[in-house]
Amino acid sequence: MIYSVYPYTNIKSIPAEAEKIHLVRPIKLNKLRELLEKRSIKAVSLSESCWKRMSEKCRNMLEQMNINIIKDRRSGRALEHALEDIVKINEFRKDFQSLRKIQKLTGIPKSTVHYLLKYAKRDKIRKGNQTIYLE
Repeated sequence: MIYSVYPYTNIKSIPAEAEKIHLVRPIKLNKLRELLEKRSIKAVSLSESCWKRMSEKCRNMLEQMNINIIKDRRSGRALEHALEDIVKINEFRKDFQSLRKIQKLTGIPKSTVHYLLKYAKRDKIRKGNQTIYLE
């Protein structure tokens, strides 16, 4: 999994075994140094605009430490429902259940069920206050 990192993200909230992170906004050099020292980060993904706004020292540090830098585009809002719920909704729909029937079975509003079916191919989910990118 890829864990999102904001400038205000607490380093302790990122698991020690995390190998990939996504920088949502540029972070300060001290925070980046602490993150790379305390976690076994092998790859960092970020948007092109974030890369441009990041300080030269941060860019140099990432390149010197041989961190794989992935510039990508991940737009859209993260889904806030559990992955199990989305899978369950997809299975019900494959069994030709109506949206109202799925609503009664799962307890998720009909419009949300429709939304989840429409956008089931998204690649990021929200877990608590943290956005996780699925590969």
